[in-house]
Amino acid sequence: ALRADGTVVTWGEPEGGGDSSSVQDKLKNVKAIQAANYAFAAILEDGSVVSWGRPQYGGDQRKVADRLKNVTHIQATEGAF
Repeated sequence: ALRADGTVVTWGEPEGGGDSSSVQDKLKNVKAIQAANYAFAAILEDGSVVSWGRPQYGGDQRKVADRLKNVTHIQATEGAF
């Protein structure tokens, strides 16, 4: 859930994105969230992206983090962004 203050609340199956504790400190000033199967990606106000959930479904963006700047929209498929 994206709250009015730009923070995020998650719940449910932990590996499917229900546990965002590993990135909770980064989930501030969120302006949009997109879901794939078992992963979520959030766009922050500064255009950066934070993801969590199962890595094989897009929950780990470290390999492309340097290219995730000035993002305005994310589109998801069943298992990827």
